[in-house]
Amino acid sequence: MTQNLLFKSKTNFKSLLSRFRMCLDRKTFSISQERKSEISRKILSDLNSLSRKMNLKKRITLKDIAKKERIWHEEGKSSTLLKNTVIRSSHSLKLVKAISEFDYIEEAFLMNHQGGLIATYKITSDFDQSDEEKFISVIKDKNFNTNHISDLYYDDSINKFLIGLSFPLKNKKGEILAILYIGADINKLLTHYSIN
Repeated sequence: MTQNLLFKSKTNFKSLLSRFRMCLDRKTFSISQERKSEISRKILSDLNSLSRKMNLKKRITLKDIAKKERIWHEEGKSSTLLKNTVIRSSHSLKLVKAISEFDYIEEAFLMNHQGGLIATYKITSDFDQSDEEKFISVIKDKNFNTNHISDLYYDDSINKFLIGLSFPLKNKKGEILAILYIGADINKLLTHYSIN
């Protein structure tokens, strides 16, 4: 009898936890414009430093982005040739090295000027990011601003609250070569920059 109750309570807890995570996953938490401005001011020099470390000289044009998106999803989470090609690329290796000094970065990837994935720290859900706000807003605005800082969201895969930051990487003419996206652990980010 006691074992049966224990099993039911563990099952109920798992079910409750699962439902709680689903609720968190569907909810975004607004961050005030003032808070976004403060984050923007504090993080800008580090984003510029990351941009320099990526050392992009020209645009990387990708062919068949829609086809690559289909392949990315067809094979699911298994290690595919396309995913291995991206995650092992020289740009991904530079990205991993560049972000290693920032303990608040939980996710990072680089999109080209078309929205195609050219580098990543961890496998992303999509290859084609061109329909995502993180890409569209940077292409539209050209310069980093508070529009490129997302509201707070819960990432169920790592059980943390994150904010997203999208940052344009440009050449000397001011043309966008790529867009760096960072998913930052909000608690670590606020501590790192001493933001209350």
